[in-house]
Amino acid sequence: MARRHGTRTAPLILVLILLILVLIFGGLLWFDYLGFLEVREVFYPVLSLVGIGAPKPLPEEEGMYLLEEERIKKLDEALTLREEGMNLREEELNAREAELNQMIEIMTE
Repeated sequence: MARRHGTRTAPLILVLILLILVLIFGGLLWFDYLGFLEVREVFYPVLSLVGIGAPKPLPEEEGMYLLEEERIKKLDEALTLREEGMNLREEELNAREAELNQMIEIMTE
């Protein structure tokens, strides 16, 4: 037959329930830290007792599409450089054309 020990099971059940609650609380805070959830505002009263401050609001960004703006700036710079190169090439071709026209005139005389 099974022996019964003198301890009651009620304190053990309460400790296990508290352990489950602590693990759930810790898991929610971990997900908040990883960025999956935002629970710090909800738990702020409890966290302030522990010494963890209120969450700081994120600073306002200049625009939502900062990466897209940077890409467009790079494309604009590349187009400007290409345009300058084409203008330089056009000047060279015009100079070469004038030189060839001059040579043609000399040859026809």
